Amino acid sequence: MDFPIFSASHSSMMELHPDANTDSLLESERSMIEWTRYQRLLQRDGQASKKWHEELEKTYENLPETGTPPHITGRPPESPERENINNSKFDLHKIVPQSLFPLFILSFTLKLRELLPSRKTLKSTLKHGRNIPIMAPKTYVWISLWFLVTFPVIFWDVGFCFMRPRSFEGGDLHWYWSPYKIYQKVDLVYGVEAYRRGDGFAAAQSFLNVIENLLNGVYLYTAHVAKWPPATLVGFTAAALTLAKTALYWAQEYFCNYCAVGHNDLKTLLVYWILPNGLWLLFPGLIVYTLGKDLVSQLNYADKAAKMAKLQKGR
Repeated sequence: MDFPIFSASHSSMMELHPDANTDSLLESERSMIEWTRYQRLLQRDGQASKKWHEELEKTYENLPETGTPPHITGRPPESPERENINNSKFDLHKIVPQSLFPLFILSFTLKLRELLPSRKTLKSTLKHGRNIPIMAPKTYVWISLWFLVTFPVIFWDVGFCFMRPRSFEGGDLHWYWSPYKIYQKVDLVYGVEAYRRGDGFAAAQSFLNVIENLLNGVYLYTAHVAKWPPATLVGFTAAALTLAKTALYWAQEYFCNYCAVGHNDLKTLLVYWILPNGLWLLFPGLIVYTLGKDLVSQLNYADKAAKMAKLQKGR
């Protein structure tokens, strides 16, 4: 086995440990590279609590002598090209840290009322000098309740992902996300190891959650307050985005051979992953079907009305 990136340190460690196995020394060097990368992640966020930091240092204590920690066994060495990228002076997270995303969400939400049309504006626009009544969108109690109940839950989940590592167990903000003490061990996408190695899937899907949730809020406002006819399209789009993203989440687990949840027993997997995440397939799917039918009916009605108007005009 030949890993050029480790050649210098490898020879020095051979001098310190002449009787050591070559493979075990290489594993130790890989672990030290992993520890260095994790230190850079901590420096990037710069907000890890003292307790969190001390617990992790205990985990990696005497690393060259003890070898690879249990949770990074079998990891391949980093390539020189990857190291050059990691050592680059340009770091987007220093310019736009993930911890600023909640502020962005809050400011955008506060501006949402200004971006949406009021009922008075809609009346003025639609009438435009003619006596044309506004057709209120068809609403469903169960759809509105789903959007209303899940609105704070989604932002709570988004906050956990964007506030890592402070939201992890041991972090100073973990008290607000204490149920994730269990879930981050059930779904490793949310876990410490995924964050430590720079896996961006959890944060990326959380960013999409923000867009979907804002659309959910727009639907509730336009359907129940402004009585805006296109509200049905807004709700359909929001549910379709949620359904597609959740299906992708499940498909990713299947095609990676359950790499993030396969370590759980059946009961744990059913209670903490399948049932909760299954709701995000069931209800968005039903909403897409229900609002999709309404959209088709509205389009067919508009088409017939346009044809009738054309016939009357031709007479």
